Amino acid sequence: MKELESEPFLLKENINQFFNSIPIPSYIWQKKDDDFILIDYNSAAEQLKYRKIIDIINGKASEIYQDRPDIVEAINRSYQEKISISLKSNYTVKTTGQKKYNSLNIHHLPPDLI
Repeated sequence: MKELESEPFLLKENINQFFNSIPIPSYIWQKKDDDFILIDYNSAAEQLKYRKIIDIINGKASEIYQDRPDIVEAINRSYQEKISISLKSNYTVKTTGQKKYNSLNIHHLPPDLI
């Protein structure tokens, strides 16, 4: 019986290891009232040079992406319609002025995560 009790812990540990081994910056947002709060991120997100993830954890999507309404809209749509959305765009990094190509894949994770 003790082995069965430890299975959820092992499963959670495996999920965390998998999430952190993804080489693409990945974020988890949670629906809160009329916005989404950044509640987690993977190791690849920590490596981004133009934004310190620690500065935006627990931040609202509407504030973090205030200059990118297309991203906020895609997050909302994915949540409301319970669908996956792919969003590709060119943008300029605010902190460096560097031009970047951005490819986002947004997925709804029931009940309240993106």
